[in-house]
Amino acid sequence: MMQSSKEPTVKSADRVLDLLELLCSSSHPLTHTELSSALSIPKSSMSQLLGNLERRGYLSFQAGPNVYELGPAVSRLAEASKSSSDFLHVAQNVVDITAKTTRETASFYKRRGDQVERVTVANSQRPLRYWMQVGESMPLHATSGGKAILASLQQSQRDRILSRMRLTKVTANTIISHAALREELAVTAKTGIAYSREEFEEGVIGISVAILNSDHQPEGSLSVVFPTVRDKPAHRKIIIDALRTGKARLEAEIGRAGAAPARPRSGKSKA
Repeated sequence: MMQSSKEPTVKSADRVLDLLELLCSSSHPLTHTELSSALSIPKSSMSQLLGNLERRGYLSFQAGPNVYELGPAVSRLAEASKSSSDFLHVAQNVVDITAKTTRETASFYKRRGDQVERVTVANSQRPLRYWMQVGESMPLHATSGGKAILASLQQSQRDRILSRMRLTKVTANTIISHAALREELAVTAKTGIAYSREEFEEGVIGISVAILNSDHQPEGSLSVVFPTVRDKPAHRKIIIDALRTGKARLEAEIGRAGAAPARPRSGKSKA
C-alpha cells in the first residue's frame, strides 16, 4: 500500500490493515510464511500480529494446513455496518412520511454523549417552517429528541448521566435546573412523549418519541418541530399520532434486524 511521505502513518495500524486486505483479496487461506513474505513483515512481528487478531476474532486459524483466513469478527463488522445503513434508510422513509402527514419538519436523532445528532431530516414545505440540516448537534436537555432519549433510559442510567451534565442555557426557556429536568423526564417516561417548548430555538416547539431496541434501550428519537403559532390541541394530536405510528414501524424494523439468524463461524481455533 503506497503512502505519501508527507502523510503521518502508524506502522502497527498499517500492518493490520495490509494483512486484512491481503487475506480479503486472496482466493485461499495463507500460511504464516506466505503472509510474512507478501507483506515484508518479520516472522516474530507477524506471530504477535496474528495472535492478537486471532484472539479478537478477526482471523481464524486452520490446524493441519496451518493457514489463516478472515475471522467472524470481520463479518460482524460488515453486517453491523449494513444493518446500520439499512436502518437509516427505513428511518428516512419514516421521517418523510411523518413530515408529509403532519406538514411539519421531521427528523431522527442519535445520541452522541451529552448531545443528539440529527441523522435524517425532511423539511416542511410550508412557507412558515423550521428548516433543519443533517449533522447538526444539540444538547440533550434542550431538545425534545434529547429528552425523549433521556426519559427512556432506566432510572439509574438517567441519574448517572444527569449527575455529570452541565445544563447550559440556550434560550430563556431552557431548563437549567437538574431538579426541574428530572421532574419533567419522570413525566415523559410515563407518557412516552417529550417536549421542547422554545428551549432550543425561540418560536419553535418540538415533540419527540424514543425509538427502543429489543433490550429497551434507545436507538434514537423521532421528532417533529414546528412554529409555536401552530401549537393547537388538534394539530398536536396529529403530530403525536404520526410519531407513535413512526415509532411502531421503526421498532418493528429493529426487531426484524435483531431476529435475523447469525451466520455460523468458520475455521477452527489453534490448539
